[in-house]
Amino acid sequence: MIKIFANRKLERVRKVLPQVKKILKNFKTPLKKAYFVFGGDGFLLKTLSEIYTREAKVYFFPLGENSGIKGFKLKEIEKILGNKIKTRKIKLPYLVASGFRAFNDIVIKTGKIARTAKFKISCGRKEIFFEGDGVIISTPLGSGAYNFAAGGPQISIEKIATIITPLVVFKGWGKSIVTKEDSV
Repeated sequence: MIKIFANRKLERVRKVLPQVKKILKNFKTPLKKAYFVFGGDGFLLKTLSEIYTREAKVYFFPLGENSGIKGFKLKEIEKILGNKIKTRKIKLPYLVASGFRAFNDIVIKTGKIARTAKFKISCGRKEIFFEGDGVIISTPLGSGAYNFAAGGPQISIEKIATIITPLVVFKGWGKSIVTKEDSV
């Protein structure tokens, strides 16, 4: 069973869907359960939040305007269906805060204009102190969004890591840190 998640608000997606449906209708596939996601990075994140507990392969076809996440090309659909493309199994990283899962990032900010806050972040045995507007805690999947715009590194989604990027530092540590996933 192949399920399609498509951001139909995008014209590019609306144009390719009839082709994709025709290919799927005419192709016998050994894939037991797979999700095809057509859209931008944000749509992928939204889809992942809906399907994260299900056991299935996810194939992302980036059709957004500024997609930073690499995915598959439309011409590869038949190879995917024929199981001729080897995929890497990636453990889907996520952060948890107040009972919510975040596949991209968690941002902690002061919430007030012209006010800074003092932050103490522990990464394994290392502690970082700074005063600033906030901090971004990002997964590799979210490293190309707000984290990257704030000067943090963009890292491969295959990497198991957490990125910590201070926002507008007034005093103390002002550089991003890439650390093991579970050490923050």
